[in-house]
Amino acid sequence: MTLGTLIDEARKLSHREQGQLLDELILMLGPEAVDVALTEAQEQDLDRRIDEYRSGRARTIPGDQAFDRLRKRL
Repeated sequence: MTLGTLIDEARKLSHREQGQLLDELILMLGPEAVDVALTEAQEQDLDRRIDEYRSGRARTIPGDQAFDRLRKRL
């Protein structure tokens, strides 16, 4: 199967299924493969959220539960 064929088949999927496929592809690549450039505002927001987490002020949930919530929004 070629990459082009895979892409054509992926286009036939529902948005929900495409999101699940994207999740799987990102997991296959691993965190080191994802290079994201953040704006200054995004960096500040991330720093604030990390501080809230470390201080115990933030309520956290398991990652699989977070992804389930996101998938339900699609």
